[in-house]
Amino acid sequence: SVEALIEQRYAAAVAIQAAWRRCSARRMRQQRMAFVNLLTRVGLGHATRRGLARCQQAAVPLQRAFRGFASQQRLHRREQGALAFQKALRGWQRRGLFTRQRAASCRLAALWRGFA
Repeated sequence: SVEALIEQRYAAAVAIQAAWRRCSARRMRQQRMAFVNLLTRVGLGHATRRGLARCQQAAVPLQRAFRGFASQQRLHRREQGALAFQKALRGWQRRGLFTRQRAASCRLAALWRGFA
């Protein structure tokens, strides 16, 4: 009958429309989720870069202080090494001078006693 055929076509049209709506809604939901994920990643990337920049800015004074301290330590060590070298050299020179003076005084004493 014609009414049954119309009813069957109507049911088929409703089924096709429902399937299309589901497919369209699924696609729209996937697009929204992809956009939300993109926004989340962009936001997290920005927050991460901001935190990294803040950490780097906080590290600059520490690095400056440590480099200054290390530079002072190197300078101090270099000066101490130079002083130790000068001390050893002057001690060697003084001992040589003392040895020469002692030899001269022994020679004068020997001359005075008539042994030379």
